[in-house]
Amino acid sequence: MVVGKGCWISKQLLATGVIGFVSLVLVLLMIEFMVGCGEKTYHKDRTWETNACVFLPHEVKRGEW
Repeated sequence: MVVGKGCWISKQLLATGVIGFVSLVLVLLMIEFMVGCGEKTYHKDRTWETNACVFLPHEVKRGEW
């Protein structure tokens, strides 16, 4: 059975799109990890605050310790 050239091209485009999307998501997650999204930062005046995120919606919270 011979597969048409159009079918092969559409499968390649779909695979490329899926790989591109997954790669983009992984890069975005890596950027968030590198900036410390949501991690607590402690200050000398005995206060803390959570680090801001680049892409994810995250409310910065503050407190004392």
